[in-house]
Amino acid sequence: MNELYTKYAKYVSLICLIIGLIYAGIPDVVKSVFIYEYGVFFGIAYLLFILRDFFNPSKKIVAALTIANIISAFILFITAVYFKDVFSTIFSATMCIGISFAFYLESKKDHKNKQKA
Repeated sequence: MNELYTKYAKYVSLICLIIGLIYAGIPDVVKSVFIYEYGVFFGIAYLLFILRDFFNPSKKIVAALTIANIISAFILFITAVYFKDVFSTIFSATMCIGISFAFYLESKKDHKNKQKA
């Protein structure tokens, strides 16, 4: 039972968050460009999570989705700098660096495993 809860908890929380945003509404202060870009960024990340949890994707698909997530974080960074939004600039720069570093470590580990085999 606990395994079932931990497997599906992140998907239920996402649905609750989306319903809460629709019900409460999005403040007028937030630019609509940020809403779309954050949607793409978190959508790609959740697609990657779902694929890893329920399916066994190939390393190429995981790499392509990770690179797409890095690119969307970089585009979000450029947009945040353009609109001079400090929080989005810090968040997108941190996510771009963090995801890139994790991708680098994963590819480095795969490269070492190929050399050993």
